[in-house]
Amino acid sequence: MKSDGLSLDLWISAALASSANEAVFGDADPEQFEGWWTEIPGCQGVWGFGETPDQSRRMLAEALEDWVRMEIDAGRAVPVYCRLRVEAAR
Repeated sequence: MKSDGLSLDLWISAALASSANEAVFGDADPEQFEGWWTEIPGCQGVWGFGETPDQSRRMLAEALEDWVRMEIDAGRAVPVYCRLRVEAAR
């Protein structure tokens, strides 16, 4: 797998720069803070959740590499971030 000749880690960093954090509160008690949800537009089905925004982003970063591999293996395109493209190695 390549990313315009660059490492997948660089693509993950670029994708994370597009991420958004959202505070999550309980269903039963809307005042009860549960944690932070982080997702990246264009990366459907991959997200992070943690006690802090940083922890949530770390969880997302860990999940992204596996998500990219699954998308590539399934023949689906992976979003381009900061002009970095990930594609199957030939």
